[in-house]
Amino acid sequence: MFRQILDAHRSHLLAWLVSANRDLDLYRTAGHRVIADAAGSVGPLSGIATAATQADTPWLYVLAGDSPQLDPSILTLLAKHRGGHSALVAQNDRDPPRFPLLVKTDVAARLRDNLLGGSLSLGGWLASIGALSISVPPTSSLGTNVNTPEDLARWRALEKSHET
Repeated sequence: MFRQILDAHRSHLLAWLVSANRDLDLYRTAGHRVIADAAGSVGPLSGIATAATQADTPWLYVLAGDSPQLDPSILTLLAKHRGGHSALVAQNDRDPPRFPLLVKTDVAARLRDNLLGGSLSLGGWLASIGALSISVPPTSSLGTNVNTPEDLARWRALEKSHET
């Protein structure tokens, strides 16, 4: 699934930094730099905070590894609106803002305070830093969220139907 995400976004990004809390060797097979979440498996904020301390760029484009059908043109949309903002998040009319998001590296690096204080809410953090929600067109996909074996089976069936 992660390879599909990498392939879809390959032409949109110059550098990749994969933050993971397990299966690091599997992710390394893709040939990109892989880092372990510093705080272990405590949710997406840990991965964002770790990536921010390791990134060589002023911005992080954060993708969820469980959303394989994400529309890569969303990065262009977020980047177009970044002037004067330190964080932007894509939002559709169905889901709360979550991923993808574009955030300044120095802002994301300050996540340690949230993590140390026990605050693990992505939505709460986005609100606290004043992240700008950008509406994506109804034709843009924020991706299917694959979190359970049932979700994975549905996604695989959908992928198989697209191959025929």
